[in-house]
Amino acid sequence: MRKIIALTLSLLLTGCINNPINSSSSNKVDNEIKNTITKYLSLNTYTGENIKFDENDTKTFNGETYARILGNDFNSPEDYNKMINNAFTKESAKDYLLEKPNTSNGILYTDKSGVYINKKVMEQPLQFTPDLNTLDVVTEKDDVLIVSYDNFYKPTKETYPLYVTLVKENDKYLIDNYKITNCKLAGKEHSKIIREHYNIPDDKSTFIGLISQYKDKHFAFVVYTVKGKDLYLEQACDFDVDKNTIAPLTIEGQRKIYGAREELSETNPKVLNNIFEKLSPDSKLETLIASVPKDASPLFEKYIEFEELFPSEENNAVLNKYIVVPKYFTSFSLSAADGPTVIWSDSPFLGIKGSFKLKENINYETLLNFFAENLGD
Repeated sequence: MRKIIALTLSLLLTGCINNPINSSSSNKVDNEIKNTITKYLSLNTYTGENIKFDENDTKTFNGETYARILGNDFNSPEDYNKMINNAFTKESAKDYLLEKPNTSNGILYTDKSGVYINKKVMEQPLQFTPDLNTLDVVTEKDDVLIVSYDNFYKPTKETYPLYVTLVKENDKYLIDNYKITNCKLAGKEHSKIIREHYNIPDDKSTFIGLISQYKDKHFAFVVYTVKGKDLYLEQACDFDVDKNTIAPLTIEGQRKIYGAREELSETNPKVLNNIFEKLSPDSKLETLIASVPKDASPLFEKYIEFEELFPSEENNAVLNKYIVVPKYFTSFSLSAADGPTVIWSDSPFLGIKGSFKLKENINYETLLNFFAENLGD
């Protein structure tokens, strides 16, 4: 599993993919669903067959420059909105529709003449390449379908799965903004252990995801269930391999998963990092940060590797080392001197190094003692 993905906040908008989406035939999902997901990816990557940009035709809106996007479903505002209504559920479509002229969602702008894309998004380098050959149905129950596909992340040259949730409306599966993020489908062995513990049927009615692991000793899992047209985070647990025990993890917030709209994002459930909870049970902090002196760095070698973020071009740059323990098993932000950074890690704690500086809020010796008492060799 990968350990860290870091993005500057200015790059959180979906990067444009210059390569076409790999979408040759697949036997794992029917063509209608595949076409719907292809439209979804075209919208999120602004690529696909015949899509091009006309930089000679630009518009300025709220100080941002937009270039004309052409091809497929982007030739006119009417074509664009029709594509949205045919690909997304009625509720989720609200996040994408541009029904009035001279309006923008930050990425796209539309007027009576056409659809335009923010040049900052258009000019971003290649980041992701989705492979629709790998489409597979991983969960299916009632009116909900969860489909996975592999995504190649160029900066780390790694492939990892992404998940799309579809909900049936008017006898057709449409994209919904329910988000299963920061996890991957559990393997067969682990899935069997979790199913037996919670008495879960051995079928595709439940999504069991791996959200975190420490070496091969501790694994954190989540269990998503389907009820009608809704998705719920039903269980979260830590599997201790050495002790062969399963302990519940705290879930904060409502169990129901909502869409991606900003006003709903804070209501989505979060799984509390049990290591953070033990270290600082009453803390209102979002992350624990310890600065590790150079002479203390070898003491942590058995527990952690320090990975460099944003390598410096200076040959003799001083690299500061930190251990970060996020409060939740999710992406989180750090405020460094060079600006905020969003980090996703599949470990309950991580070691990072770089020429940036972070504000310490826990002593490294406290972490070292905790690791020695709880993690062993």
